[in-house]
Amino acid sequence: MNDVPKPDSTFRLVLLAAKRAEQLIEGAKPRLTDHNCFKPTTLALKEVEAGLVPWRILTPEEYERWREEELAQREQEKERELTIAPPPPPVIEPFVDVEEEEEEEELEEVETFPADEDLAELEKFSGEELLDEEG
Repeated sequence: MNDVPKPDSTFRLVLLAAKRAEQLIEGAKPRLTDHNCFKPTTLALKEVEAGLVPWRILTPEEYERWREEELAQREQEKERELTIAPPPPPVIEPFVDVEEEEEEEELEEVETFPADEDLAELEKFSGEELLDEEG
């Protein structure tokens, strides 16, 4: 079969499967043709267990170089997203009910008096003496 080693721990198996599932989600072609498997995570686990996903343990220098490349790639993607601005959302006119407009017009027609300005006029209008703020 393949000379790809099997993962030596469950933790490494999960990491490899997660990375492979990420690749499958982004559009990579499956290396295993299992028609019963539709989820990318399950397919990735089966591929790793079958030895179809090549992997090796990186040296600290290789890891640092890989990490710097990943960070640079993410920065480029962020810059690209910033330069391509999404179009503004379409302006949608609010739905106005005709009956609500008529009610608003009726409410506007009602005569209102200011609260504290013309006490004498309000007293005349009500026919009673109104109390001021002091009592």
